[in-house]
Amino acid sequence: MNKQSLIEVNQNKMSGMPVFNHNKVPLKNLFYCIEGGETIYQFLDQFPAAFLEQVNGISDLSRKRLFGAEVGQGLCHDLFRGPITL
Repeated sequence: MNKQSLIEVNQNKMSGMPVFNHNKVPLKNLFYCIEGGETIYQFLDQFPAAFLEQVNGISDLSRKRLFGAEVGQGLCHDLFRGPITL
């Protein structure tokens, strides 16, 4: 999935805040939930307009942006799957 198929920025929708494509769920809500220790499935329960495929796509885009496309599915990818127990 590419950025355009996952993220929408439209001044007429949520005042231009980045949202998941085809709905009004702000992307920041995903990151707030993760930072708060919630799982992806808890996020999806709270925001049923978002889909698991979209969350996985955002996870992949974020990982590639942070670590480069050559990095495999490591710690960052696991963060988007749910809390990590150390």
